[in-house]
Amino acid sequence: MFDLVREEIADRRARFDRGEEPTDLIALMTAAEGSHGITRAMVVDNVFNFILGSMDTTERWLGLIILHIFSRPELVARLLTDRTLLEATVDEVMRYDTVAQVIMRCAKEDGVELEGQRMKKGDALFLMLGAASRDPDAFDHADRFDIHRQQKPLLGFGFGFHHCLGINAARQEVMAFARVLLERYPGLKVGEVDFGNNWALWGPRRLMVSL
Repeated sequence: MFDLVREEIADRRARFDRGEEPTDLIALMTAAEGSHGITRAMVVDNVFNFILGSMDTTERWLGLIILHIFSRPELVARLLTDRTLLEATVDEVMRYDTVAQVIMRCAKEDGVELEGQRMKKGDALFLMLGAASRDPDAFDHADRFDIHRQQKPLLGFGFGFHHCLGINAARQEVMAFARVLLERYPGLKVGEVDFGNNWALWGPRRLMVSL
């Protein structure tokens, strides 16, 4: 996959050099190389992350949508009656079962202390988004699936400079997916679920359903 990404970036660079002006996303990212300290390796990593983010995370969120909606017949009935509840439902699925359970960041400066642990600039930090999304100090009854909760800091898409650029597209995808399933298969039954062993990227690896 990395080789393919490098080939695509090299293609955009060659097209720029020939005086062409490609405007696709890879081209825009390639054009940034050399400015603000952006290296070719950074461009490769970011293009790869875009590809990865559009595949695994959304796919797993879709599996969790099926699991959490259709394992609750009372919720299916409410959504069939009131479709305006769908957006809150897909957001609550992301909070309750966060797809990206962990993200990695680097400490930007020395001297930061958290829970008795002192960090140095450059230290790798693993942020447990799944745990934060069930933090009882942030959410009332954090372990309860509740589409009507008022506190909604949605952490599953990251935050700050690294906030997921695809959040709106992903939300629209899963809402359209859930809407079609509810319309066509309101009686869908959830069967065997296999989450596999990838706890960092959470969601069903295999999900059996009956229509």
